[in-house]
Amino acid sequence: MASLIQQDGLYSLQFYKADRSPKRKRVPLRVRVKRDAETIRRKLERDYSVGTFDPWTDDPLAYDRKPLKPEGIAEASEAFFDAKSHKASLTLKDYRKVISRFVLHVGPSTPVGRVTAKDVEEWLDSTEAKDVTRHAYCRNLKVFFRWARKEGLTDVVATENVRLRKLPRKYPRFLTHAEVERFAITVRREARSVQWLADLVVFACHTGLRRSELVNLRWDAVDLDSGMLTVANTESFRTKSGADRKVPLSETAKAVLGRVEAAPNCEYVFTCSNGKISPDYLSQAFKKYATKAGLKGVHLHHTRHTACSWLAQRGVPIEAIRRFAGHSTITVTERYMHLSDSMFSSSIRKALA
Repeated sequence: MASLIQQDGLYSLQFYKADRSPKRKRVPLRVRVKRDAETIRRKLERDYSVGTFDPWTDDPLAYDRKPLKPEGIAEASEAFFDAKSHKASLTLKDYRKVISRFVLHVGPSTPVGRVTAKDVEEWLDSTEAKDVTRHAYCRNLKVFFRWARKEGLTDVVATENVRLRKLPRKYPRFLTHAEVERFAITVRREARSVQWLADLVVFACHTGLRRSELVNLRWDAVDLDSGMLTVANTESFRTKSGADRKVPLSETAKAVLGRVEAAPNCEYVFTCSNGKISPDYLSQAFKKYATKAGLKGVHLHHTRHTACSWLAQRGVPIEAIRRFAGHSTITVTERYMHLSDSMFSSSIRKALA
């Protein structure tokens, strides 16, 4: 219905209708990230189709700032999905799965402000899910209700007073130095076509980069002289939090970058024979060789757990780890602050010596 156009780094939409003057109307979006532009595009196209937005007469920026007042929770959930469209596909899939089922339970036309903790508890009971799954469902609903409160659709977050059985504390799985070395040796021994995977995994364990950050890392974001790399938003990539961050490079990480050869006509640091590595291919390759290395139940994201856990075990302050990992809150970082009994004893003795 509308064409997305980029000029001088900024996006705009171009609408066309033969009986209007002018026939083509360009609407500036004033955003630089394509994913953000696509989100606005879907919203404006939908409202243009039902007659609530006219690109020839309405200001899209003022229009976009109008307070959202959906009729019921079903409409609010669709607006929420649009607002969160920049999230990872699996995250969006979880949001849709949980929130859509909850909407059917309370009724699509029910106003968000009338939903209570009792409604949430009744729905959780109806799912007959295990305790850990109930907690996961509640977390997804909490994100939705917090967004709804921010948008003025409700005064309370319905999940705040939901009663859930407390789960035993479970620390993230992380790799030891020996396991990382075993993985790298396995890759180098098994296949020449994926030699890049060994370097990428070692690098990930020393930088804590997410999967999307690893495959989108460009050479212009790396400064070996200062020993820093920048995780930044680009036209084709958006960080999970939406904010840029600096990551210090360890000597091991710098050594990896020194070994990696820049692919011809390619701006990305880690590449395969086909050029840029796709996120799904990276996860599949990691899983395959982790299994061959005898590392059962390990996924690529465990390399991020590994980086944070290694820092915590070396006594790095929690705020420094939070900034290093790009966590939005200190609560997320706290789960990495686990120590073995021997490390606990030695750290106390050292502090009190």
